[in-house]
Amino acid sequence: MFIVSVKMSKKKLLAIVTAGILLVTGVLFTLGKMAAPAEAASGSVSQVVKNNADMVSYLESFGWEVSPEPCEIVEVSIPGEFNDVYENYNTLQKTQGFDLTEYKGEDVKRFTFEVLNYPEQPEYVRANLLVFEDQVIAGDVSSIKSDGFMQGLQSIHN
Repeated sequence: MFIVSVKMSKKKLLAIVTAGILLVTGVLFTLGKMAAPAEAASGSVSQVVKNNADMVSYLESFGWEVSPEPCEIVEVSIPGEFNDVYENYNTLQKTQGFDLTEYKGEDVKRFTFEVLNYPEQPEYVRANLLVFEDQVIAGDVSSIKSDGFMQGLQSIHN
């Protein structure tokens, strides 16, 4: 048996306890910040959308004027293993604070809206939202023209 005895004043004990509480609080605060959804310059990246109006408002928060109804709603299966196309798409999503890797193997819905205010391209631009259990998990704005483009949700107006 090994016994250690320490003599400490009440002030030192109080200082050690206070430092411990501050350390634990700091760790919890940091972990909470890391778990919090990412924010874009305007518009929150992570968003609960329970209906069409929520999705339109969400896209408007990024500066997009979109059609009031989706022009397409399809079920999409996120593959269990990403090919180059999905890796590239997920790289774009990660720049916005999304990450599709946690949704591998899941079926999600893609809601597509016509974008009405894309500069110098008044038509053929779409905003896509991938939604899983009422949560936006990815999104993009893209052109459906043969020489089209794809970008994140952030409007070039902002």
